[in-house]
Amino acid sequence: MKRWRPDGLLAGLVVLFALAALHDRPLISDENHHARQALAFAAGDWTVMPSLTVLPIWHALVGTVAGLFEQPGLLHLRAQQAVAAIGAVLALGWMGRGLEAASLVDGSPAPPSGGGGRLLQTALFPLVFPFAALVYTDLPALIPAALCLGSALRGRHGLALGFGLLAVLLRQTNIFVLLAASLVALGLFWEERREEEPSFSDVPRAELRTALARFLLLYVLPLALLGSTMLGLGAAIGEQDVHHISGLHTGNLLFGLASIPLLFWPVLTPGRASLVSARIEQALEGATRRPSVRRAAAAGLVLGLLLVALLWTNSHPYNQGRYDFFLHNRALTFFDSSVAARLVLGLLAGLGAVMVVQLVRRRLVVGLALLGASQGLLLAEMVEPRYWLVPLLIVQLARRRSSGRNEVVLSAWWALLSLGLLRGFRDASFFL
Repeated sequence: MKRWRPDGLLAGLVVLFALAALHDRPLISDENHHARQALAFAAGDWTVMPSLTVLPIWHALVGTVAGLFEQPGLLHLRAQQAVAAIGAVLALGWMGRGLEAASLVDGSPAPPSGGGGRLLQTALFPLVFPFAALVYTDLPALIPAALCLGSALRGRHGLALGFGLLAVLLRQTNIFVLLAASLVALGLFWEERREEEPSFSDVPRAELRTALARFLLLYVLPLALLGSTMLGLGAAIGEQDVHHISGLHTGNLLFGLASIPLLFWPVLTPGRASLVSARIEQALEGATRRPSVRRAAAAGLVLGLLLVALLWTNSHPYNQGRYDFFLHNRALTFFDSSVAARLVLGLLAGLGAVMVVQLVRRRLVVGLALLGASQGLLLAEMVEPRYWLVPLLIVQLARRRSSGRNEVVLSAWWALLSLGLLRGFRDASFFL
């Protein structure tokens, strides 16, 4: 039997610290909907609130458990949320091991990421730690989502489908996790056949038909059914349509890309390995005289300008002064204030896109997982960092291990960001 890894124990302590910091705070932001619904269920009132915009599966579960106590309260809900956060960290660790075991584009074994410290880093991630004790559906739904992708990476398609459907029931936007799992399944099939056959055309037709049938039955048909309900008509609950989609929006994609260099800068510097390629490492070292480095820097600059020119929009429901309580709304307002500020955003997004491309070139299945999980960013009208959670965690779990010093700095950087966010949540000075 394997012993508990120290970073796993530390990750659990981090989550308990978040619970201790927030256990006595009043309802924060959307907790007014989620917690009130769960407490109503705990009191025996099974009426679904019209303002709730997700299926009340998680609310029914935690409400039922809280109802076992004589006086169910917010603490009972937040304690269950902390338990779910620990479960999400462990599930992400299992998914990360699946990403490490996935083959590279050239079929050679993936370089080990080191493993040590990954659970602690996941718990400290700025979109995980501050929400570890808040009554939101993001982290509970992350458990089956991570198990879905982890199962798909291991070729266990039945398990992937089951966990994927559960993830969608808990949070409807996880339909894109199911899409990511289906793309991973196709990628793994392609890599397996490429190793065995000199040409894809040499694969027997019967085997192709079997693979296609499995793909359709396990992924595409459920995905089409769920997608037609969620994206087309909206899943009606009471008087509220759940995540009704009115068109494509670019804000989350642009800001999600820009967040990558801001979050991962400690592991961009040269070391034993890093998130980016040796060419970008040379640029960061200052080797600007090399033509290849100049071309890479120019490509990042052009890409950033194109991203701003093509994707920039600040038209969203939070684009009002009364929503300045939200930290990301203040960032949107800042980047919309001048051309120079927008240029900075474009450069950050361009660098983030370059890093994603470098990561995808190493591992085909990572690129497919990112492609599927990121589709939801284009359909979310509101720009909220929580929507970037799954794609950014894929980047974190799939990246190669950097030097020990860089990894320690990364953990410290995330701890600093998370503590700052936690203090803002606790003081009710802002929310993310």
